[in-house]
Amino acid sequence: MLRLFRYLHRRRRANSGESNRNNNNNRNNNRNAVALITFDVSLPLQHGYLGNDLQPMLPDASSSQTAADSAEKLIVELPYFVRCPLGVVVPGQIVPVTLHHPVDVSAMSALHRSGPAASLVAAMPRLCRFGATLRILAFKEETDDSSGLSTIKAKLIGWQRFELLSARREFDGRCTARVRLLPELTNPRLAPLPGAWHSARSNRRLNQAASPAPAWVMDSYRPSRLATEAAAELSNWCPTVADAAAKSAEDPLGFSYWLMRQLPFPDWLRSELLACEHPCRRLVACLAALRRCLGFACGGCGTRLAGRADLICLSNAGCSGAYVNPSGQVHDLVTVATVTKSSLRCRGWSSSEHSWFPGYEWRVANCRSCGKHMGWRFDRSTGQRRLQPKKFWGLCRSALSPCWVETTDETADAGSC
Repeated sequence: MLRLFRYLHRRRRANSGESNRNNNNNRNNNRNAVALITFDVSLPLQHGYLGNDLQPMLPDASSSQTAADSAEKLIVELPYFVRCPLGVVVPGQIVPVTLHHPVDVSAMSALHRSGPAASLVAAMPRLCRFGATLRILAFKEETDDSSGLSTIKAKLIGWQRFELLSARREFDGRCTARVRLLPELTNPRLAPLPGAWHSARSNRRLNQAASPAPAWVMDSYRPSRLATEAAAELSNWCPTVADAAAKSAEDPLGFSYWLMRQLPFPDWLRSELLACEHPCRRLVACLAALRRCLGFACGGCGTRLAGRADLICLSNAGCSGAYVNPSGQVHDLVTVATVTKSSLRCRGWSSSEHSWFPGYEWRVANCRSCGKHMGWRFDRSTGQRRLQPKKFWGLCRSALSPCWVETTDETADAGSC
């Protein structure tokens, strides 16, 4: 028995030493990957493919936040762009658009003349009622001399949460949405957390807490503490993502929206998170998702595409961003350094025309199993030998499905608080 005990003890020490060496190797590989990035991460947010002559219209963010706090669920009517499907937009998200339809061009021109405080609502996905209004950051209108048709290129930014009540079409073809503007609650208060991420047992435990709640309960759900925990959890993913998270974690309200933009949540889940009145609810839900997410798979057939350690930040906004092609279709991309072997198939020739990442050529990438369009592969151009990384992948958020770790009810209860 003593010999068996010594043997098991040596095996345990050997296994622990091997796991520590593997973890150190993974950290060293991630550090080397960060050191090899020579791409200018400020270029994607500039959207230079739209042109350098866009007229800036920079709104004052502080005045918007003050108006949002003072408004008590104000009901207003805003222009509704039904031919501009952008998905569920998150506050702070920059979205480039290219409008060709005469009705949309006329409505956007009128909105531009109204001033920087004018807001609009993009087309909402089905069964989604909560989103964010949009304001114009930069604007340019071009007219074709031969046809006389106008085209608008603009950069929009998500501004304030809203709830869609109804929408109607006017006699001239324009659409109007009746929305309820939702204020941001910054005062901490104890409330039931979203049932999608917490079991009924934990909700009952929180609801039974007397008011005022004990100090340890309030401290556990402080937005600043939740933001710090989420930033620390991101360090297990990728160093480039963790560095961007550390810069954004100083503002818990903005950090909750930043997390929603980085994680490839489906539109219906984004809409449910935007319905939360307090940032601590969104932070708790995002923190639970960070701990459960193992990677990303094809939304059509479930083929594993990439792990969470494969994320790479090639933009100041993080590893996720919205881009528009010449036809006006907006794609929300998640950039990864590598994908699972034999999971994607590239087709067509490489092209640098209208490239979203200057210095890289793109190729269309489809799922090898089901043929679903997943995104693009970006390879550095021939004359850009010093540009790193040599290649990466841009996967569409709408085509991805998160891979969740399977947990029991007891495990979910233990990790919920």
